[in-house]
Amino acid sequence: TNVDNASSNIPIESPTLPDEEIVKNEKVNYKQLIEYFNKETNGVFGNVRYPISPKRRDSLRARIREYGKRSFADMVKKAIVSDFMKGAGGKSFVATFDWMIKPTNYPKIIEGNYDNEKPKSKEKSHIYD
Repeated sequence: TNVDNASSNIPIESPTLPDEEIVKNEKVNYKQLIEYFNKETNGVFGNVRYPISPKRRDSLRARIREYGKRSFADMVKKAIVSDFMKGAGGKSFVATFDWMIKPTNYPKIIEGNYDNEKPKSKEKSHIYD
């Protein structure tokens, strides 16, 4: 049988990806996003090298498409103040860039699931007084 092997035409090296693209009608500069992440987190979650892999680019594109470009800055700001994400949970866990941009974790960070707990109020309810 004569089978057309389309995979033989796939280049071994991935092509150079552009630094910017339009996602959800917003111009997204991946290089700037990575530089922002590295600057704001100061290496706490590791430094991300640029250029990023196609897999990371696809993940970022998907998160931005779903939550908007501004959500990335919100996510980073919440991450850098979260004791849990920085490893204070006592289980030797420290969040990484890849962990943060996963579809199951990104919205949880933005929604505040990993925010530090606020001290409980010492006010008593006066219902039974």
